[in-house]
Amino acid sequence: MANYSLINTGDRMDKNLKHTLQVGGGVKLATGAYRNQEHGEQLAPNMQPGTGSTDYLANGIYTIRYKQLGLSNDVTYRFNSENSNGYRFGNRVSASSNLFYWQNVKGISLLPSAGVYYEHAEGDRYEGPLTCRKAATLSSLTWA
Repeated sequence: MANYSLINTGDRMDKNLKHTLQVGGGVKLATGAYRNQEHGEQLAPNMQPGTGSTDYLANGIYTIRYKQLGLSNDVTYRFNSENSNGYRFGNRVSASSNLFYWQNVKGISLLPSAGVYYEHAEGDRYEGPLTCRKAATLSSLTWA
């Protein structure tokens, strides 16, 4: 994944209010195994170490800080493609927001934080041979 800074005042010593905005993207290559078997049967797609698909990611990160108090936000969207087995994991979005306090103690920077995390996945799709059952899933997750 690569990011590009659109705004970056984080290194300015003459400003109390600092902020950065980055946008980026990347590609996840189909390098992991996705056809592993156990006892002669293929494992479920979510039990495989790889997906067998090439997927694309887009993300944005925004951080704002006033003196030592700050807020960091990021969002990532993953566009999944179908693998050669006809299985496609649902597209996914994840987002987080963290409130932090920057403190220097004896030459060490401490950054205690608290935040929330959200993740949502569209349903997975399976369009394989008729001998296999169709699969569909949907999930959402929020942590605080």
